[in-house]
Amino acid sequence: MKTWNRFQPNKMPTNSIAAKDQPRSILLPRFDTFGDIILFAGFITELRQLFPATEIYLLVRSSYLEISHLFPNTLNLKWLHVDEPAYIEPTKKQKQKFFEFLRQLKNYSFDLIIAGALNRTWLDNSLLSHFEATRQIVFGAPNVKPLSFSSCRDVVVVDEFCHETFKYQVLLKHLDSDREIHPPKLNIRPTDALAGSTILADLGLGEKPFAVCMPAGTFNQKNKVWPLANYALVIEEIFKKWQVPTVVTAHDNETIAVTTLCTLVAQRGIPVYHWLGRDGELGILAALVARSAIYFGNDSGPMHLASALGVPVVAVFGGGTYPRFLPTGTRSISVTAELPCFGCYWNCLFGTAPCMRFVPATEVMQAVNAVLSGSHIGNEVLNTAPSILPDIIEIIKCACNERTNAEFASKEVRKLKEIVKERGPATFRFKQKLSDFSKDSKQIIARWVSKWLR
Repeated sequence: MKTWNRFQPNKMPTNSIAAKDQPRSILLPRFDTFGDIILFAGFITELRQLFPATEIYLLVRSSYLEISHLFPNTLNLKWLHVDEPAYIEPTKKQKQKFFEFLRQLKNYSFDLIIAGALNRTWLDNSLLSHFEATRQIVFGAPNVKPLSFSSCRDVVVVDEFCHETFKYQVLLKHLDSDREIHPPKLNIRPTDALAGSTILADLGLGEKPFAVCMPAGTFNQKNKVWPLANYALVIEEIFKKWQVPTVVTAHDNETIAVTTLCTLVAQRGIPVYHWLGRDGELGILAALVARSAIYFGNDSGPMHLASALGVPVVAVFGGGTYPRFLPTGTRSISVTAELPCFGCYWNCLFGTAPCMRFVPATEVMQAVNAVLSGSHIGNEVLNTAPSILPDIIEIIKCACNERTNAEFASKEVRKLKEIVKERGPATFRFKQKLSDFSKDSKQIIARWVSKWLR
């Protein structure tokens, strides 16, 4: 098991904004999900310390506005929200509505816009283009599509796959601050705490210790799911070894995962409880998690919620964006199988995310037992890849190489098609060359698929 250092060494940008130049108002657009917003809270805390008199506006999507109740009042944030989707192609009506919102937003006369998302959505890009004359700070990375040039825009270059909190540390340095960003901390409202206590009483748990398991929480990325049968084994281990029952929880649109897992556990003769939350009940979920002895589940927003509430976390990680979103708490273990295909952004070569399936239940049990025994303090990563057969690792390496070749071939096909389009009717030989490129690309893809399926 190795210790994870949140702040990896990197060259800091030198073109900074002096802290003495206090802006009157700052806009922080965050159109991503609530795990991203929670991770951003540590940066916001230091930003408030840096600019105590500045009005700070946090702009989120409406479905995540309820997270505002968890942020400390001492941050004195002003919240704005939009209804438009971020990750799907918007309709013409949705675009018009958002552009009208941007026109109204100009009335706020922001002095500075800090875009904290490296992977920007159409909402981010539209906002930054609309406020081109306003001072902006954005992230840049070699493989991330750059924005158009603007004399008012500072681009802070970061390592794409370093942890998000390190990116924010670099961002804070750009603001001429040497303060260290600490893990985010959230609060529970008294009304939510009362609702959580009522739910626990109804389940018959009262003041008894319990674990929280989130087997889903991956609505945007279906591949980020550890097998439910493995979660059943961990729940059984926790009860038999520690006499601690588990509350399985999820959003009510993920009912199937919860009921399936509870059935698997019940078949083993182990008591298990469940709670399904609805939109608007994030505060209640936070209250339940805050009362738990341990949280374990997939890489998801609720994982960051548990970490920010000071609850010990054991999380199963795949390779899509690893290690950008590891938990930040001081009592957490991330269990993963570091494969050669890591960094795929969940565009999985194999379609079924072997990086998740290759994490053995025994290793997750080991992590859970270390946390519950009190012997674990710190933030660590448990890499299970050495237990994977070398032949499988070799196949995955070949698949990565073949995909690179296939992507190159596909680019060449597109180039040749453009040439054909520009030059008009091509000779038979040129058309044949284009056809051969297409065949090569398909054959490359077919080769690694057949290797994996054998």
